[in-house]
Amino acid sequence: MIINVILFLLSIPLLFACVYYFVLTVTALVGKRPHAPPSSSRYNRIVVIVPALNESQVIQATLDNLGREIDYPKEYYEVIVIADNCTDDTAKIARAAGVKCLERNDNQHRGKGWALDWAFRQFLSQPYDAYLVVDADCRMDSHSLAAINCALESGQRVLQLNYKADNPDSSPISYAACVANYLENQFYHAPKSRLGLSVFLRGTGMAFHQSILKEIPWDASSIVEDLEYSLQLIRKRITTKYIVGAAVKSPFPESVQAFKVQRSRWTGGGAKITKSRFYDLLCESVRKQNALLVDAAISLWLQSRSAIVVYAVAMFTVCAVNWLIAASFFSSALFWLQVGVIGCMLTYGLIGVLGLGLTPRRLGFLFQIPVICANWLFISAKSWRESSASQQEWIRSPRAHEKQPSPKR
Repeated sequence: MIINVILFLLSIPLLFACVYYFVLTVTALVGKRPHAPPSSSRYNRIVVIVPALNESQVIQATLDNLGREIDYPKEYYEVIVIADNCTDDTAKIARAAGVKCLERNDNQHRGKGWALDWAFRQFLSQPYDAYLVVDADCRMDSHSLAAINCALESGQRVLQLNYKADNPDSSPISYAACVANYLENQFYHAPKSRLGLSVFLRGTGMAFHQSILKEIPWDASSIVEDLEYSLQLIRKRITTKYIVGAAVKSPFPESVQAFKVQRSRWTGGGAKITKSRFYDLLCESVRKQNALLVDAAISLWLQSRSAIVVYAVAMFTVCAVNWLIAASFFSSALFWLQVGVIGCMLTYGLIGVLGLGLTPRRLGFLFQIPVICANWLFISAKSWRESSASQQEWIRSPRAHEKQPSPKR
């Protein structure tokens, strides 16, 4: 009986995760769809910042998109490339495209977070109303700046565009990443924002009103600078609004090596912040009576999806063994409870597969998903173990055309 009680208590975190995701999923499926914000007659002056480290092979297409395909008055937005510690022709290409380019060289402070801090300090004294950060391999929907403008005029001060993957059919790895990203967009970020909760910034497609960066200067320099700054905003009761109807798109990793570099940075950086901030956020939420901090702590925990999956499998195994060794009503109930948890996880994944759409090629990819998931769990476990290192270096995610990981930054 004592063992059954212990196993039930250990099951509570999994049950909570299932309930949390269930509420968000129901909100996404049946909740009232957000109306498009009304058009505005006032145009905010927006600077589009493109941080770039050795992006000579991809940045031209991005600049073409930003310069020719954006439906927003040209006089009200400007594209500026931040060539950060570049050793290739990134700056030359940007200037040849007629884009202003600022070069930064600082071997002591490497990383996207440092580059953004440097860039924002350059621009705060200039007459810009808002700042939009876009990665050097991204494409934006033509109406994205107009959507940002309307949201700013409605009173929002921090925005996150819908971040989409545009290469689901390139490889089994990119397909799996696209399914996961679809679920995160449609059944996590979008419903959270609809419920008035804050979403975490995602590094690209994030926009800030000038007043925000004056009130809370950007000083996030970790390997997950977007997550770090998101928590700073939430501590000030500032929510980040997710814009569903405007997207920034980029290709996701297609090879095992590229996937490993990106996933290691995301998981390792997220794990380090979760370990150091989770309990502090919960305690602070009680002191300040700030519900956003409670949700932020929960979101930090839930973003460790690999750990949750491993925990669920471990609990299923232990409960199955317990039922076989000491069959009873309680051990049977615990076993079927774990079956329900695993079933919820599989159903959630199936929603992503069906939502993204199926083709004969994607059906073929599905047979490789178990191997990819096993690799993902291994990479995540290794990153969790190494996340306690005092300093982790920022490494740019390899682009689709690159075969090897990029130099450390």
